Amino acid sequence: MPTFTFTSPDGKKYDVQGPEGATKEQAFGILQQQLGSGGAQKQAAPSAPLDRLPPETSPGNQPSTNADSIANRILGFGEAGASAVTGALGGAAGQLYGVGKALTGGKYGTQQGAQEAEAAGVGLANKLTYQPRTETGKQLTEGLGNVMQASRLQGLPVDAAILAGIPAVPRALTAAGEGAAGAGRAAGRGAVRAAASALPEVDAETAQLARRAHQLGMRLTPEQVVGGKYSKIAGEGLASVPLSGSNTELNKNVFLRNLSQQAGVIGDKPTPTAFGEATRRVGQEIGAINRRYDVPVTRQDIRALRSNALRQTPATAAVVNAHVNQIRNSIRDGVLRGTTFRRLNTQLGTAIRTAESGDVRHALGNLQDDLQDMQREQMTPADIARHDTLRRQYAIQRTIEPLVAKNPTGDIPPSILLGALTANKVGKSAVARGAAGDIGELASIGSRFLKEPKSSFTTERKLVGSIPPLVAGALGSGAGAAAGASALPAILGGIAGTVGTANAYNRLGPALTRAMIERPPQ
Repeated sequence: MPTFTFTSPDGKKYDVQGPEGATKEQAFGILQQQLGSGGAQKQAAPSAPLDRLPPETSPGNQPSTNADSIANRILGFGEAGASAVTGALGGAAGQLYGVGKALTGGKYGTQQGAQEAEAAGVGLANKLTYQPRTETGKQLTEGLGNVMQASRLQGLPVDAAILAGIPAVPRALTAAGEGAAGAGRAAGRGAVRAAASALPEVDAETAQLARRAHQLGMRLTPEQVVGGKYSKIAGEGLASVPLSGSNTELNKNVFLRNLSQQAGVIGDKPTPTAFGEATRRVGQEIGAINRRYDVPVTRQDIRALRSNALRQTPATAAVVNAHVNQIRNSIRDGVLRGTTFRRLNTQLGTAIRTAESGDVRHALGNLQDDLQDMQREQMTPADIARHDTLRRQYAIQRTIEPLVAKNPTGDIPPSILLGALTANKVGKSAVARGAAGDIGELASIGSRFLKEPKSSFTTERKLVGSIPPLVAGALGSGAGAAAGASALPAILGGIAGTVGTANAYNRLGPALTRAMIERPPQ
């Protein structure tokens, strides 16, 4: 009669004799019946663990109590993935929290301060990391921790110590019948909520601006919204890692696309060619509307136009008055004909674009606005709506024209738009009062969240610099080759770990930011 040996998870050994021709699965069913009646003998011979045997049901087709059913195995893979992803997010958040703890704890620069900061960071990372509840999930997670430990990947935000210390599963995730995908999603949501509650509260204006940025399609990470100097450095470092799913380029592209739309530029960014076509098209459409409407002009209107020369330098006032005199001399029977209006308006536009003095450009721009307001009163509602849109596009074109000239590829840095808007007193006043409209909001987003990092490329140099020594060692001979070969897992693992952590933070960070800016005030 064949004898089969089994080992339980607690290390006990069992020998089972089956009938002639019995299979291991049938013997396992006999053992289950024996265990149920208490009739099995403990043996010391080595054998395979019970929880790794294939049968899920006994030969009598009765349900098995084995915890690793097929459904649980599938769930286990999902749980292991959830642990890795939430662990990476928790590790990145823990890093930022630990840095802040070190700087604000009053013990910066001391060994005790460093230890307390490290403990705080690891503690937060542990709280944000999902713990598997199935045997498969636990084994896969433990195996991942062992691999990282064997590779000696010290210094990574998510390491074997964090994986080994995964806390208890949130109660919401232990509901019966939960699928692997559901577990992953719920773990991610739980981690995001926990991380958001651990980070500082966002002030109302910043939260509103960040919500608008997300509505436009941008993806902001936490350090862009609430971070100080050191957390921004950490966030910028993760964003600069190659192949890390960085949101930097996406956010800039969204910014440039919106800037182009507001300026009437067709295309994803205001290149000189696209910008030139837009200025010509907007000018022609404004001119077509101008031609259709005659404008009655009184002496009071002329005095109002001349007021643009007040409080200006003599040189600027002379330029403004010269254009007002030309307007006055073009009036016939108290009316400025539409065709004449169009010609004078075009001349004003040319003078604005070609003026070397900022004061002259500003004063003539105000004169042109006042003149167009006079004609607007004569228009139909449909032409008023279109004319207002064209004037707004034209005003934005005047504002960003110097930026386009300095950035011939159209890649205008988002952070410099606000400076262009506030280059004169009127612009400063409009921005300060929140009256600059959509372009002012976009400029504030660029200045507040999208400043270009002043990178020293330390992260990039470390990643790239680790490769030549590895190759040199591997291609050498003797001890050098052996050292190079032995270093291969650690170096590649370190690079993969850095890229993986950066990917988790850059891809999941926007969800954390969204939770932060949408939570109610404390």
